[in-house]
Amino acid sequence: MGGNCTPDRLTKPYQRTRILMGTFVTVSIYDRDLGHRQLEKAVVRAFSEIARIDSLMSTYSGVSLVHEINQRAGRGWVRMGPDLIEVMAKSLNISEKTNGAFDVTVAPLMREWDFQSPNLTVPDSGRLSGLLSRVGYRLVGTSGDNIFLKEPGMGIDLGGIAKGYAIDRAVEVLAQEGITSAIVEIGGDLKVLGERGEGEPWRIAIRHPRSQDSIYGTIPLSSGGVASSGDYERYFISGGRRYHHVLDPRTGYPARGCVSVTVLHPSATEADGWATAVFVMGPQIGVRLIEKSPDLEGIIIYQEGDSLKTLVSSGLRGKIKYSPSAK
Repeated sequence: MGGNCTPDRLTKPYQRTRILMGTFVTVSIYDRDLGHRQLEKAVVRAFSEIARIDSLMSTYSGVSLVHEINQRAGRGWVRMGPDLIEVMAKSLNISEKTNGAFDVTVAPLMREWDFQSPNLTVPDSGRLSGLLSRVGYRLVGTSGDNIFLKEPGMGIDLGGIAKGYAIDRAVEVLAQEGITSAIVEIGGDLKVLGERGEGEPWRIAIRHPRSQDSIYGTIPLSSGGVASSGDYERYFISGGRRYHHVLDPRTGYPARGCVSVTVLHPSATEADGWATAVFVMGPQIGVRLIEKSPDLEGIIIYQEGDSLKTLVSSGLRGKIKYSPSAK
């Protein structure tokens, strides 16, 4: 497996992989009756679209639109453009529904933890506490296609939703090119276009959160997006405790309670954002919120003592095939 979840492919696709958005991006096309030139054109366009989204939304690029917004925090408005307008609208909607469990203004905290550093340490508690005054979705002002971060030192980090949006856009491009059956995967998050064939759903494998090369189980997917959030992607151990990159914007520390969350939604953008939100909210609150949302399904893995436990939304019960390693 190349990420958090991956399709159980039964036919050999026309497949290309590149590194974009800081991770592996794979486009797999299953149309059997298309020529090589049409397939290659579709794949190139899909990669180009993902690169375009990355150029707008990267936190690490010094020339991205997100960088410009963060540089202007507390000083003035910035014009967003249609892509960022959509992503911010969806982000703020999830923030509102989860009381800030998902919050793209988490950038100051992410900078302080700096999970990209080779020497990871727990930040000073006083420093984290001070940064919380610069974190909060209610500090984001929007007017038409303009955005304003109200406090100096604020910043947005779209790492919890931009991959999903790039996947949605790439799938749209493939459809425009006449592709009817495909999968776009970015860092383990994915979306399927069309059917697998033979009237059967795709089966998506969920990575075992405590065994890197093992599968926890598989879930069926007929259409739409899948995204996972886990404490095993970027983390370090200090004082016998695991510190991972999924931060709770309300405390400044890594969220506790969940080990892994996988969410299904027709939109990969929504799936990406909600996977992070549910992870931060914890197992019990998270599964209740999934049940209240008709377009969401999910599986939550959490630890109880030395054992892993699972909560599954009603729409997936009886459909998950657990691997022996999940027992």
